Amino acid sequence: MIKKIFFVTALIFVFSVLYTDTTYSASCPELMSGEVVKAHNGSAVYFVTEDLETKYYANDEIFFTWHESWDIVRAIDGACLDLYPLAAPAGMTYRPGSRLIKRLESPSIYVVSADGIRSKVQSPSILTELYGSSWGVLVRDVPSYNWPNYKKGPNLTQAIPHAGQLIKTASRDTVYYVGSDGLSKLSGSLHLWNQDVRTVSDAVFNSLYELGVVVTQAEIADELLFNIVDTTVVPDTVEVITDVPETVPDSPEVVVVEPVNEPVSVYETSVLEQQTIDELNAYRETYGLSPVVHDDLLFDIAYNHSEYMFDTDDFAHVGFEDRFDRANTEGSRIYCTENLAWNYPNAYDVVWVGWKDSPDHNAAMLKPNITHVGMSWVGAYVTMFACE
Repeated sequence: MIKKIFFVTALIFVFSVLYTDTTYSASCPELMSGEVVKAHNGSAVYFVTEDLETKYYANDEIFFTWHESWDIVRAIDGACLDLYPLAAPAGMTYRPGSRLIKRLESPSIYVVSADGIRSKVQSPSILTELYGSSWGVLVRDVPSYNWPNYKKGPNLTQAIPHAGQLIKTASRDTVYYVGSDGLSKLSGSLHLWNQDVRTVSDAVFNSLYELGVVVTQAEIADELLFNIVDTTVVPDTVEVITDVPETVPDSPEVVVVEPVNEPVSVYETSVLEQQTIDELNAYRETYGLSPVVHDDLLFDIAYNHSEYMFDTDDFAHVGFEDRFDRANTEGSRIYCTENLAWNYPNAYDVVWVGWKDSPDHNAAMLKPNITHVGMSWVGAYVTMFACE
């Protein structure tokens, strides 16, 4: 009799567990691919993939390269996330073409292409051709634990736009999307993505084939997020092509930095370089010293050394005497000083943290006799070459 009672009790317990589990599962929402979710009491945000797996956004900036507002995020019970396992790789990447990346421990710069593929850039000149002279402001350090989210791809050895970029030329307002097979013309607004349209030379643009296809921002997002490619190509006939507007007006957010029909001068300072000069002068002003001004020759000298450090990973003042001899011979400079920096996130930290906190670098910034400066950023490498 005792055995029978125990058996019945065990059945009731098993039924209770199964019933509770079934009831709980029914209370969880059925998520759809493309949704963005978070737990009610959590801060982590996840993207739901086509396979109904989840990928986390490592930071706010990555999120906003894809989306325009937090309003799209759906809050669910944290336990319901267990129904949607982490994908492999588990993290979202920066949207292709929106940022450049590097490892914290390395100066090498990578572009991010479609499907989160990273390609090491062989030369800074390639970055200038594809991302403009201010490409340094786009570089983001990726911690080692997030680095596997980016799949290794082939090195980028030529200035050819990569999959996922949005490009235009200085002479035309039309924006094109770089797909795996060539260029597709954009129709409609890009909204916040407008800030990531890169102006390239005609030669760079013509290195790719125009497909005669028109795409929207939503279609681009689908291709990048789900690898959905619209293979419907508009027939190559004049009647069809003339139905496509020749130009799509740019949003006011798009800023063309290259002059029309003119190559970017090697002496044109980037926004980041000018910010570093401004921070230097702000620091000198606190000591009652006169500001230094940009000089083309000194900038070329500084740029060549930053490029050398970028190419060789040799973070050193090697060749300073040769740089001074050139400044003296070509510019009649009688005194020069030099500061170097590596792996600082912005101009402020270079001046007010890196150089200010180092006695020798601080002394160089506060030389009362220097009047002109060349300030160059190439990737994570900074050279200040200032002279009297």
